[in-house]
Amino acid sequence: MSDCSILFLKFSKVSLREKKEGKFFYKTLDILVAIVFSRDFRIIAVIQVKSMPKGISIIRWNNQLGPYLEIGYPDKILLSSQQITQIYTSQTMGDIATPRFTVLSTEELKIVSYFGGLQDPSLLIVFLESDETPEQFKSPLIDAFISMPHEKTLLESWLIQFYQKLKSSSPLSQPITFTKKMSDILHRIHDQNLVTLIPEFSFEFGISFPQISGFLNISNIELNHLLEQLANLGYLIREIQDCYYSCPDCDSAKFQMKSTCRVCNSNALERTLIIEHFMCGTQTIGKKFMTSNGMVCPKCNIQLKTEGIDHSTMGIFYYCHKCKNFFRNPAKFLLCHNCGGNIPEENANLTSIIGYKIHKENLNKFITAPKALNLEEANKYS
Repeated sequence: MSDCSILFLKFSKVSLREKKEGKFFYKTLDILVAIVFSRDFRIIAVIQVKSMPKGISIIRWNNQLGPYLEIGYPDKILLSSQQITQIYTSQTMGDIATPRFTVLSTEELKIVSYFGGLQDPSLLIVFLESDETPEQFKSPLIDAFISMPHEKTLLESWLIQFYQKLKSSSPLSQPITFTKKMSDILHRIHDQNLVTLIPEFSFEFGISFPQISGFLNISNIELNHLLEQLANLGYLIREIQDCYYSCPDCDSAKFQMKSTCRVCNSNALERTLIIEHFMCGTQTIGKKFMTSNGMVCPKCNIQLKTEGIDHSTMGIFYYCHKCKNFFRNPAKFLLCHNCGGNIPEENANLTSIIGYKIHKENLNKFITAPKALNLEEANKYS
């Protein structure tokens, strides 16, 4: 590669797109191309480099003003008050308790964002080009949100550094940096002689780890991220401990289970005993057969006397009082109390709650390493 030269060129691609109602608009896409030359200036290759994010903004919440733009970079990223409200509302889905990574794509905007939840209801947004893959920004956004300063005097330089980092490197290739907080967690695990880290889940704070969270002055978001990094380095072993349903539209876990009729979709269901009268073929709920004179068929008024001779108990079913059908298993929906969505059970997100088993051998290697060991070299003990 020393016999080659590389020239980077940025240019804009303009395309004509049709909007709704027959109106047209132009879309500009910035493209970065790397041209590789040989020593005698022959072109060896032309490579399209990944698109560059357009910019970054931070939207915060004020109890009197609502959402407002704290800062943006570059300055050309301008948002109206209406756009700020639209973005904040769509990305938080009205649920300020739950941290989440969200994607919003419209004809005019394509953004990814990370929302901090109840502990920090701020929204860190990256504006993307139309051809960029949103999912690759998830991990860098979480990392950035955790390190994001709250002092306004520090925000501008931090935002510029984060933007340059996104432009200059692929988010998928970032190495794991072993930090002092990771070291503190490992020492805490060792000092407490912990064998496993057991997660606890709550609607308000998400997933927490009470065994170690008390001594660390960090949010649950950051703690979960650090534990994942330690698992990636081999100090912890992931184990699924539990799971919960979350809404595919707003990511909230605040659900009510609803059962509906498979025939008419009514919620007027009753779980009850079903009885069949052999002579006339009536099949209906048991209480309709009960009278002061014993069991009498509600259709033909014949008295029933012997189980298995003139009638049978079919078992427990769900009976629909609207269409009179009955069935073993109703259709099940999850009613989201956050966005109001009515989601079929099979369409809801099933999120695993991860606990961790301690990798004792790797932990002991780290603990017994020389104290002067540079933290970044701790990777070799994984």
